[in-house]
Amino acid sequence: MLGTQESLKAIDTAVAVNIEGSLNVFNAVRRYDVPAVYIAVGNHWMNNPYSVTKTTAERFALMFNKEFGARIAVVRAYNAYGPGQKATPVRKIIPNFIISALRDQQLTVYGDGLQVMDMIYVGDVARALVVALTTDGLDYACVFEAGTGRVTTVRQIAELVCSIVGRGRIEHLPMRPGEPPHSVVLADPRTLWPLGIDKFVTLEEGLKLTLPYYERFESRHLIQV
Repeated sequence: MLGTQESLKAIDTAVAVNIEGSLNVFNAVRRYDVPAVYIAVGNHWMNNPYSVTKTTAERFALMFNKEFGARIAVVRAYNAYGPGQKATPVRKIIPNFIISALRDQQLTVYGDGLQVMDMIYVGDVARALVVALTTDGLDYACVFEAGTGRVTTVRQIAELVCSIVGRGRIEHLPMRPGEPPHSVVLADPRTLWPLGIDKFVTLEEGLKLTLPYYERFESRHLIQV
C-alpha cells in the first residue's frame, strides 16, 4: 500500500498489505527455495505507516535470509520516476510537477522545498532489481540502495521541471502529515557496486526522457490530477 499521507488514513490496511502480504511471499520463497527481490523504501527512518510497514517487512526479509537461508535481495528503491508513472491516487512528485508545468499551472512544493530527494530514473531501478534477482552468490545480509547519491532539493526539482517544460510556476504549501520538514532521503550508491552498477541517468537526462510521455497523454486530455 503506497503513500505517506494516504497510509495515515488506513493504518490497518498498510499493516495487512505491506507486512502480512510480504510475509506470505517470504514464506513461499522459503518453501520453494527460489530467489526473490524485496523492494524497500529510501525513507526507511521516517515514522509514518508506509515507512514503518515497509521497513518492518525489510527486516523480516533479512531475518528470513539469516535464519532460514532464504535468498531475498533487499533493494531500497529511492525516488523512482519515468514514463508511465501515475499522477494519482498517490501524488508522485515528477508526474504532478510535469503535468502542472505543461498546463502552466502552479507546481505545489510543501514547506520551504529544502527537503532532499534522491531521484533515480526507472530504468536504473529496473536494472538494479534484475541484477539483484539473477546474480548468484550475493551477500543477502546486505541492503542495496538504488539511488544516485545526488543531493537535490524539492525546490530545485520544481525549478528544473519548469525550465525543461518552458512554463509553470511554483507555490508553497504547509508540510503534509507524516512528512518531516528538511528531510534528507539520500542513497549510498556504493552499495550497488557488488551488482556492477556505478553509473546512472542524470536527473536532467531522465526528465527529458520522461517528458514526451506526459506531453503525449496531455495532448489527448487523458491525464487527471
